Amino acid sequence: MADARIAVLDDLRGVAILLVVLYHGVTAAFGFVPPAGGSYWLAYVYAGNSGVSLFFLLSGILVSRPFFLALSERRTMDLKRYALQRALRILPPYYLAVLVAVLVTGRYEQLPAAMVFLAWGYDVGVFSNVWWSLATEVQFYLFLPLFFLVLGFDRRLAAGALLIWLALFIAVTLRWVSFGLLGNIYWALSLAGKLPVFLLGMGIGWLLTKQRLPTLSTASGASVLLLLVVVLAIFLQITVEHGVVEFSWRQPWIVLPESLLWGAVAWVMLSTPGLGGGLPGRPLRYLGRISYSLYLIHQPVLVACLSYGNAAGAPVWPRLLLGLALALALAHLSYCLIEKPVLSLKNRYSSKTKYSEALPV
Repeated sequence: MADARIAVLDDLRGVAILLVVLYHGVTAAFGFVPPAGGSYWLAYVYAGNSGVSLFFLLSGILVSRPFFLALSERRTMDLKRYALQRALRILPPYYLAVLVAVLVTGRYEQLPAAMVFLAWGYDVGVFSNVWWSLATEVQFYLFLPLFFLVLGFDRRLAAGALLIWLALFIAVTLRWVSFGLLGNIYWALSLAGKLPVFLLGMGIGWLLTKQRLPTLSTASGASVLLLLVVVLAIFLQITVEHGVVEFSWRQPWIVLPESLLWGAVAWVMLSTPGLGGGLPGRPLRYLGRISYSLYLIHQPVLVACLSYGNAAGAPVWPRLLLGLALALALAHLSYCLIEKPVLSLKNRYSSKTKYSEALPV
């Protein structure tokens, strides 16, 4: 039952990458301000960077499950295997992206920083604009074994560490503590600022491990999910009105309602048999499958296609659609030629219990 439930998270992974790609494509083509009188649901496009938080939630759910299982079975987690699996999962496509980026931009001095996830923003041109989230993901991968090590040693010590973080999070949110403008941005985008969404994912992962998630009827689950979609649209509309990019780091508390809403969506999806999958869900699952490669590839491809013909005044929509199609094609090739062979190698080091993989973004 747990594995069947987890399969629906592939749909959410597809939703996450779709939001991110549309956000980058539309804002690169038309700017960050929605058209006057535009559809209310455009908030899902113009605040589509929220899909990154959804990716973080999925990582919290999936990557934490083997740790919770080991803890409940009173056995030691194989950290060497864990590290090898994580490295095989994220490094080959990322290092290829880094190599292409430095070759195209000529910014070879950024190579050492990029190799250890310290290059982001536009350090390597448009290629590195999405790399910040990979750095946050890697921070979570390092945090997880340390947290469970402390948790296994003394639960009060683990709770105390979380309380210290919470106090600092509140202090930064209320502006009692400031790291300066750049420091506050780093805080908001790092694991310290994004920890609520990871912790919520870990909570759902624990419920899955303990098989304590309820089972909702398809009708009830669909009704609650529809309500959540509406509430999430309202929330995203608010962030659009306040400036999506700046609002997230000027108001770091925004990660709390964002985490709760995406967590509720995942909870309903996991609790409702019959939601997701099927013929309508196949495109989303396909996008979820290639999401990591698509995440790494899409923005430079979109920018290149949008720039082509710009001086000649060529229509924007054909160039945008060409960029989306080309990004999908390249991501599919990357998945087939790089990710799948490496995943086959990684599965040799998997434990006997098979888990769906969390894909970083």
